[in-house]
Amino acid sequence: MNQTPIREDILRSYIEEIFNRYDPQRTGNLNANNITAFFNDLFRSVELPITLMAQQSYDAIRVVYPNYTNLITK
Repeated sequence: MNQTPIREDILRSYIEEIFNRYDPQRTGNLNANNITAFFNDLFRSVELPITLMAQQSYDAIRVVYPNYTNLITK
C-alpha cells in the first residue's frame, strides 16, 4: 500500500494548523513576526531557553532559503 497520500495529508493538515495559528488575519502569508512567534513557541515547547527577534528569524530563514523576502506563502 502506498502511504505517500496519507503522509501528504498529514503534512497539509499540519501546515494548515500552523497557518491558522500564526496567520490570524488569514492572509495566507507568514511574515518575520509571525514566524518569530512560531519559533519562540516551538523553543518554549521543548524547553530551550532561546528567544529570537524578528531580524534573527529573517536571517535564519535566509540561510536556508536565500530568496526569502519576508513572506512565506501557504
